[in-house]
Amino acid sequence: MKIELVPITIDMYEGDVEVYDNSITLDPYVLVHVIAQAPHWSETVDGDLQLRRQKVREIKKAIAPVIKQNQQWLDLDTQQPADAILKQVPDMINKLMAVLNTVMIPGELEIDSMELIGSWPAYEAEPTELLDQYHQQHALHLAERLRDQNLDQ
Repeated sequence: MKIELVPITIDMYEGDVEVYDNSITLDPYVLVHVIAQAPHWSETVDGDLQLRRQKVREIKKAIAPVIKQNQQWLDLDTQQPADAILKQVPDMINKLMAVLNTVMIPGELEIDSMELIGSWPAYEAEPTELLDQYHQQHALHLAERLRDQNLDQ
């Protein structure tokens, strides 16, 4: 039987489980590399590997309590300092790994590795005059780009 490395992403805020997309930048995600023996994987029309739908549903159900437990501090608008958020990550990963292993099948479907991708608060500077000026300048630039894009439509 053919064995493949199937990358999946778990949106740690929404709980979605999807085919890995390297353009992910918003929300905190966990990239899970799953070693899957046929028939636990399939290919999309684009040739990307994915887990079978039934297994994805099992994963979503298994991770739901971990998502719910961590959702508040993973919200990008959280009031918690970034260093406090980072201290919670190892515990969350351990819990996520434990529940994922409940739906894996030894010898057929196993986790190879996990990585953090997307937006994970790691440090946030105290406000300064320079930072305020930059953010104002950046906001104006974005507003101009949006205005320019609307003119083209």
